[in-house]
Amino acid sequence: MSKLTTALLGLLILFSSSCRLLKPSKDMGYDFVATLFNGKVEADGMHYLIKNLDGTMYNSNVVLVDGGPSVDSALGEKIFVFYWANEAYGFFCKKPQKGKPLQILVGDEWKLLNHTQSVRVDSTIKFFQRYMYSPKIEKGQESRLVNVYLTPREDLSQQFEIRQDSTEIKHFFVREIRGEWMKLQLCIDYSSYFAVCVGALTTEAWEEISKHSESYPIYWIRWRQGTKLLTPLSDFYDKYAYY
Repeated sequence: MSKLTTALLGLLILFSSSCRLLKPSKDMGYDFVATLFNGKVEADGMHYLIKNLDGTMYNSNVVLVDGGPSVDSALGEKIFVFYWANEAYGFFCKKPQKGKPLQILVGDEWKLLNHTQSVRVDSTIKFFQRYMYSPKIEKGQESRLVNVYLTPREDLSQQFEIRQDSTEIKHFFVREIRGEWMKLQLCIDYSSYFAVCVGALTTEAWEEISKHSESYPIYWIRWRQGTKLLTPLSDFYDKYAYY
């Protein structure tokens, strides 16, 4: 092999490696969540205008009013978080860029939304760590089985089922998010804390509960597959609004 051929081959390998490094992550867009709040007290509430990437108006928009959000059915099915917290919507979004509209994920399409004071952007893990995971048992059922893994991959040798029983409800902390996988840790029975707390538990109480749960079992669940959510949002509840 001539020196020229060797040099050209080396450049080709370097270029190929650079392309792989510059290739966007398949998880790009799932690292942040934009939460839209109702920032007005007027009867018509807060209106959020969603635009296509070319700047034209999208055919569905969000309205937040006292008593809850209002949205047409076509958009409602494409919202990541729909009335999950009181008077709020949530969308997956890309990392904010100063002076530019947010890029939010509506279904499987990217749209534009102005980043105003009534829009809060959190990392996905920070967003989820406000919530507890507790598989919901439907009305008429006594229990529910949930597939979990000991490692963040679909390895059947590491898979088993946990039972959510109506007589002994399990709660889990969200400890980590790694791509399409969510790390959960079983929570202690914290019912005794309500004897000293009225209504929702305080931040200090949750920190103490979290610390006491650190030796409890850890599991992984696959919470999404691409744009498809595998874990129903009804399986989560806000730690600071739970009674």
